Amino acid sequence: MGTIRFLLALAVVCAHVGKLPFTVPLGGLLAVQSFYVISGFLIALVWDRRYSRLPNGLSLFYANRAARIYLTYWAVLAISVAIAIGVRLLISDLPTHVIIGPPPGLRLYSLFTNLWIFGSSQAYWMGWADGSLYYTMDFTSSPFPVWRTMTLGPAWTLDLELTFYLLAPFLVSRGWRTIFAIIALSFIARFSWYAMGHDADPWNYRFFPFEIGLFVLGIASYRISKWMAWRPPPPLLYLIFAFAVGSIVGFDRLGYSSSCFVYLFVFAALLPYVFALTHAWKVDCFLADISFPLYLAHWPVWLFIRDYLPVPWPQYPGIVPAVASILVAAGLVIVVERPIERWRHRRTASLANTAPSANSAGLPQGAIAPAS
Repeated sequence: MGTIRFLLALAVVCAHVGKLPFTVPLGGLLAVQSFYVISGFLIALVWDRRYSRLPNGLSLFYANRAARIYLTYWAVLAISVAIAIGVRLLISDLPTHVIIGPPPGLRLYSLFTNLWIFGSSQAYWMGWADGSLYYTMDFTSSPFPVWRTMTLGPAWTLDLELTFYLLAPFLVSRGWRTIFAIIALSFIARFSWYAMGHDADPWNYRFFPFEIGLFVLGIASYRISKWMAWRPPPPLLYLIFAFAVGSIVGFDRLGYSSSCFVYLFVFAALLPYVFALTHAWKVDCFLADISFPLYLAHWPVWLFIRDYLPVPWPQYPGIVPAVASILVAAGLVIVVERPIERWRHRRTASLANTAPSANSAGLPQGAIAPAS
């Protein structure tokens, strides 16, 4: 489902970089929530198909997940900081994407969240004034924006994702009552809070208790597909794939704009069939690999281009940063991600070869686990 993941990452890029001659109407917020659903589906599949049968599966799962996230994240972070330092030395200026010297009391928080990500989403409930941190319902009222301490701004979502991964092995094996209870309670809490007038940032896609329901929805999608063990004929799979792609690029025409969570449930139902069709497509796999570095790298690429390079098309200032972000992401896949993937597969190959056959998992015939 690399095409889907690439389009979702591109939706976030389009939401940030400025006006473009094209856009992804789904929008950045719903794209992030769709990623939560995809994460639940893929992590459930990977855990069930690869790690649950290994004697040290839990530790190997955590190690591989950490390698998948942190090594790419640290590479993008290091390049971003190095460029910022280079700019500072050359022209005595500091790019917008990095704060070298946050207020003294925030330096430890900034160092920890930039290196380890955990705690970064909390910045949207915190303010800084008079030398101290405080919790606030309106992070925009803070004299100093705490969220600006993150060099890679969109990386706050990884705080939630990493927490999902920590819980995933225990959630995937839960019974149906527990799965449905988590989804139901998460949505009840969300809509109850919205009814009290809090349907706005940061509550609408950053609050972990509300978003865990979407991750578990992805787990439920995998579990249901495994239970059904039904694969539609190829023409129907292509039709489902076309609808899934069309629902992203033509979201504004679907009439879901006021019922985004209906869309997410439909989206979750389509994932097993999109994966069954596309998992072996080489181009689709490459697009899947691009999506994560694109999501991270577009932030410093955009801000650097915006601040220091001329705009060749003033009416569309987002073109250059969008294209440059895609090219940088493709380079990161070749130089960083692919070597990481080869190393991770070497670590698990000997154990995976002794595990029970993948076909015993009961997935739609032909589905295989993605790189994980």
